[in-house]
Amino acid sequence: MSIHRLAPGPPREFDLATEDGKASLSGLLTPPNDVWMRAIMVATAAGETRDSRGSSEGLSKGEDRRLLHLHRKVSDAIVLGRQTLDRERIPLPRDTPLVVLSLSGQIAADNLVGAEESVHPLVVVTSTKGKDRAHRQLAKVPHRVVVVDPETDAAMLADIIRTEVEGGRLLIEGGEQTWRMFASHCDDLWLAVTPPPTNARAGLPTWWPADNLPRPDAAVYTDDARMLYYHHQLRRGAPPENETRGVLV
Repeated sequence: MSIHRLAPGPPREFDLATEDGKASLSGLLTPPNDVWMRAIMVATAAGETRDSRGSSEGLSKGEDRRLLHLHRKVSDAIVLGRQTLDRERIPLPRDTPLVVLSLSGQIAADNLVGAEESVHPLVVVTSTKGKDRAHRQLAKVPHRVVVVDPETDAAMLADIIRTEVEGGRLLIEGGEQTWRMFASHCDDLWLAVTPPPTNARAGLPTWWPADNLPRPDAAVYTDDARMLYYHHQLRRGAPPENETRGVLV
C-alpha cells in the first residue's frame, strides 16, 4: 500500500495506509497554481488507453485507483466525456464536482456511483438540443445542465467549467476524445503505465499533440504491483518535482 518515488532522487516512500503518507503525497500532487489543467490516464507501455472491452478498467492495477482518488481531492473539478461514462462505472467524489461533456445529452446514469453521497450536483455540459435529454436521463440524480455552443473551443470550454464550479484546477480524466480536445491546454500529465515497461514511449499515447509534448526528466513513481507512474511537465511549465508545493463529445 505504498507509492515509491524513484526519480528525482533521493528516493521517497509514501505509505498510503497512514494519514501522514497520504498527506505527504497529496502535497506533491497539489497543482502549484490556482488555475491549472492536468490530464490523467492509465495506459499500456505502448500508449494504449483502453483494454479489449474498450474500457480502462482492465489496465488499472496496484495503487492506481488510490492515486486517482488523491488527484481528485486536490482538484476543483473532474472532467470526462460521456463515452467514458458509457463504458465504465464512475464514482462521484464526495467533495469535488464531476463534469460530463455530452453534446447529445446522452448520460449513462446507471454508471454513476455514489451520487447520493456527493456534496455537489453532477454538471452536464451539453447543447441546446441535448438539454432536455440530459434532464430526463438524470431525473433521479441531482444535477445541473450547462448549455454551450457546439463550436465552443477547448480554452473557452475550460473557462466556462471553471466559472460553473467556482474553481480553476481541472482534472481531465478522459476518454480519448476529451484528452485530445484539452491536451494542448494541459499544464501537466500523470500517466499510470502497466508493467512491464517494454516501450520507449513510457505510456505516452501516439496521438498526444506535438505542440505540448512532455519535457525531459519526468518524475517516476512505482508501487508494490510494479505499476509505473510518470509525472510529465508540459509546455505551460509545471515546476520540477522537488519544487512543487507540499502540503464535448
